[in-house]
Amino acid sequence: MVFLLGVLYISSAGTAWAIPFEGDFSESTRFEGGYDENYIQISLDGYDASQYTIEDFVFTGTFSDPDQAGWWGLQLWIKLPDTEQDEWQWVDQMLGLQMNISVGGIVTVTQPDWQPRVLNEALGEDGVLSMKLAGYNGSFTLDKLSLSVEATELSNSVPEPASMLLLGSGLIGLAGVRMRRFMKHI
Repeated sequence: MVFLLGVLYISSAGTAWAIPFEGDFSESTRFEGGYDENYIQISLDGYDASQYTIEDFVFTGTFSDPDQAGWWGLQLWIKLPDTEQDEWQWVDQMLGLQMNISVGGIVTVTQPDWQPRVLNEALGEDGVLSMKLAGYNGSFTLDKLSLSVEATELSNSVPEPASMLLLGSGLIGLAGVRMRRFMKHI
């Protein structure tokens, strides 16, 4: 019985489970027509890039108060650590129509053109993402920008004592079963 537990534990140790993290920027920010930039930060509570790696992510923006019919856009840029003050990494853009705003104004960016590892690097150990938002072609208000990520925990190459104890007891149990069978045949 002990041996089976040890084998089950070892076989399930390699399974990676997605851990959700969420953060948002909820201060209403107005973007005036033409090209208007604002700088924000989104914090993912409990996220540490040295312990997790991002597998998937989604940005969701809620917008209101457009001043004109037609389309508008919001560009998303992120700040990577250890880069010059004005160096920003392009993420993607949220495009919307005036009618989208009047129906709730929720626009989502999934699977942007860049890899999750770039977002992982930008979040760093503190879990804070610095962003530049650039609104263009119309005035509107950003009511909320949310970031949802699914991350996996990085594996620890040093086995914990309980794992070693479980493995050892499984091996002892296997040796006992083998010894019993050997003694029966003698």
